[in-house]
Amino acid sequence: ARALCGGNGISDHARTAAQVDSRHFGSQSGGGVDRLFRGVRNVVEFQIEKNARAEFFEVPHNGWALSRKKLEADLEKAAFAEQRIGEPLGGVGVWSVDGNNDFFLRGAGRGGHLSRRMTIDAPAKVNLTLRVLGRRPDGFHDIETLMAPLDLADRLVVELKDAPGLDFFCSDPSLPTDGSNLVCKAVSAFAVATGREFGVRIHLEKRIPHGAGLGGGSSDAAAVLKALNELLGAGLSIEDLEKLAATIGSDVAFFIRGVPAICRGRGERVEPLEGVPSAEILLVKPPFPVSTAWAYGAWAAAAKSRETLPAMLGSFAMVNDLESPVFSKHLQLPVLKRWLAAQPDVQAAMMSGSGSTVFAVLDGASGNLAERVGEEFGKSFSVWRCRIAS
Repeated sequence: ARALCGGNGISDHARTAAQVDSRHFGSQSGGGVDRLFRGVRNVVEFQIEKNARAEFFEVPHNGWALSRKKLEADLEKAAFAEQRIGEPLGGVGVWSVDGNNDFFLRGAGRGGHLSRRMTIDAPAKVNLTLRVLGRRPDGFHDIETLMAPLDLADRLVVELKDAPGLDFFCSDPSLPTDGSNLVCKAVSAFAVATGREFGVRIHLEKRIPHGAGLGGGSSDAAAVLKALNELLGAGLSIEDLEKLAATIGSDVAFFIRGVPAICRGRGERVEPLEGVPSAEILLVKPPFPVSTAWAYGAWAAAAKSRETLPAMLGSFAMVNDLESPVFSKHLQLPVLKRWLAAQPDVQAAMMSGSGSTVFAVLDGASGNLAERVGEEFGKSFSVWRCRIAS
């Protein structure tokens, strides 16, 4: 069976299933749905496997099946059938609508897995502000940054397998698939943290450019942690996942919730923030990456200056302290930023993170800005149009 989910994970129908669950079995699945709803965003698909600990029900329906009332009635029938066969199964109900049938699956309460495969999107991010406060004794830098997720995303298929170990594949052959990749580090960290031995196969469809200041690798790692937590039923809370994510990389914890947030420390202390405008932006990536470690080292060695008249996005000042040292080496970047900021359909422009991507906040209709970037800077500059996912 297959359960298709929206960008926020489990839909309102899951809450209906949880209510039926509670009435008939006194279970805690309502809380489980709330946890899943908050903790797993950007789920595209679940693949469900029937196993020895689960029961599968098929309930015919008519064209009104997607209505809340009809769905609840179908789930009531499934719950009644469970009672009749005497199976005291727990857990959150998972279902699919496929053609003319509702499917209702319960189980995995006493071992086994509700699902064997999950497809999940890992969003990119932009830094709307980035202040570097100083170097820490551990070699990292204390920062204060406002980050926001984008609707540009990598896609991962995470599938449990019987044999222990990790099989990892990536659509981008230039990326390593060994232990240096944050996806592999996430799998290892999850195994150590939970004390579990398991087998997993991961395919990464890479859409976010790397070395671009868009957090693609960190987002991939966070998506793996969330997928494993659900597929293996580990029950780690959002806070537990954030702590685990912080051991993998500085930006990974931000992507656990995947909402606009102020991040402090080296980026691992995440405070969700409301009120960030859902602006449309244009990402422009030059044909070269920028090393994050080099950018922070260059900041430490450079004279410090503060931008006195920053651009604004709503009430937020758009400032990036890494621009000055990065721009001093990569001279195309300040030219790109100034050119974007001067366009009539651009509200503001700034480098994201440590670069090399520069993004423009679009002001209403942007016409053919992407085409104009190609005409001005050449086809080697990659362009994506996307939106802040607030």
